[in-house]
Amino acid sequence: MPGVLRLPARLLTDLRAHAAARPDEEVCGLLAGHGDTVDARLPVENALHSPQAYDMEPAALIDAMRRIRESGRELVAIYHSHPHGEPRPSPTDVAENRYPEAAHVIIGRKGGEWRARAFRLEGEVAELDLEVVPDAAGG
Repeated sequence: MPGVLRLPARLLTDLRAHAAARPDEEVCGLLAGHGDTVDARLPVENALHSPQAYDMEPAALIDAMRRIRESGRELVAIYHSHPHGEPRPSPTDVAENRYPEAAHVIIGRKGGEWRARAFRLEGEVAELDLEVVPDAAGG
């Protein structure tokens, strides 16, 4: 069942900046919050340093998951970039999905501009409405 993923504007800016900072490799990380609303980004190094694949560095991934748990948040989404493609799941993204309960945000270049889209990869691919929400006060 498709749904919505709510992402603060500043985090969308951060995702785009992360992808732009490493334009020749996929960047990746976790998005934490509650329910369908993200309020924190935890970048994790791509151990593959590849433009066509990612694998989160294991120790950094474990640390990020611990930080999410200790903060009282939950894993809402996984994010990664497609530096040379559109923001849509590849067959590899679907086949290697290790977190079916989480949404997936993909940042890709279309027309030279970094764009983000959100998906569920559980069973079949379903696009979510990516709702950019105002930043929290003081955040």
